[in-house]
Amino acid sequence: MIDFWWTFAVGTIVFLVLSGTIVIIFFFHQREKFKLLLESERKYGDLFNNVSDIIYVHSLSGEILEINKTATLLIGYSRNEIMNQNITSFVKATRNGEIDLYLEKLKNVSREVTGTVLIKTKDRSKILFLEFRSSIVTDEDGNKLAVRGVARDVTEQKQFEYSLVKNAQRIQRLLDDAIIMQNNLDHVSRELIRVHEEECGRISRELHDEVGQMLTSLTLNLKLLENNHISDPGKIRKIVNDTKALTDQIFSSIRSCLRELRPAALDSLGLIPAARQLANQFSERTGVQVSILGDDSIECIDGEQKIVLYRIVQESLTNVAKYAEARMVTIMFDKHLNNVILEIDDDGKGFNPEKITVNQSERKHLGILGMQERVRLINGEFHLRSKEGEGTSIRVEIPLNSSVETTAT
Repeated sequence: MIDFWWTFAVGTIVFLVLSGTIVIIFFFHQREKFKLLLESERKYGDLFNNVSDIIYVHSLSGEILEINKTATLLIGYSRNEIMNQNITSFVKATRNGEIDLYLEKLKNVSREVTGTVLIKTKDRSKILFLEFRSSIVTDEDGNKLAVRGVARDVTEQKQFEYSLVKNAQRIQRLLDDAIIMQNNLDHVSRELIRVHEEECGRISRELHDEVGQMLTSLTLNLKLLENNHISDPGKIRKIVNDTKALTDQIFSSIRSCLRELRPAALDSLGLIPAARQLANQFSERTGVQVSILGDDSIECIDGEQKIVLYRIVQESLTNVAKYAEARMVTIMFDKHLNNVILEIDDDGKGFNPEKITVNQSERKHLGILGMQERVRLINGEFHLRSKEGEGTSIRVEIPLNSSVETTAT
């Protein structure tokens, strides 16, 4: 009997020791599992919040259920301000319709939905381009529960792409403008050659018709005097006076031709006196009043620049006489910093500068294109402003001591 109780006591003690040992082992095992679980959650939390992309979960109707720290840093809202808000609250108002289509698509498809969305920051200082990839979260029975996804900020990339597109468009416009300018220059060059030949022909005809006839009359008078057939002193005096008059007319005609080829006053007097002389002749011929303002400070420009400015004044007055129907023209020469400025304004009927083209039916525009080309050749700038019914203004700026590409005459 004693052996039984002894055995029972020993067995009980052993059982209790083993049970306690098992409980202790189980406790420590569970604690290790709990520590591993906490560590896993911590690592997941770090990954969730520190990843560079936005991670989100939202309901099928668009309410935000979960968002990582990256989203709050990017758009400037706190987590509390974002949670349970509909995603339309953070989207540019004009894109709300796209969000409705996005949510509708998620309800009807089981695959991923991708796209881009514009998000406004809290301070409204920026609009962010986000590329997103969303997928449906389902339960074991396949019921749709929510939407999870990842979004990436591609604002800089989109801005760079936009800049590339804008630069490409700008380059294309420049190329188109260059082609138009080249075509204009080709037309202008051909037309200038034609005009030059016409001018040469006109001067040749004037010399032949006017000067030639006067020289013929002069020759006849000299022959009459040479043959001594006239004994009357009165007749001789008349022939001599007639010969002198013919000589004066010949000189006058030649001087007129020379002025058209190159004004002598430009070399002997200077640009402003030559322009005044041209303006006086223009006013006498047309009745249009011309006022010239300026001083001798601009006379420091070189000869090629002077002839270009003179030709622009000459061409402008010609255009006024032909097309402007003006009563008053103001010409001003000025020097500002390192530029000489010429401004020509008239109170005529004006025109639309956008309609300037070069073709056979609109040769009146060739004068303007010719002026532009002359100014370009001396590295200057040509500006034209005109409006129908409000007159025309021409402004030319040329740098002092500019290098001339070619001789402008």
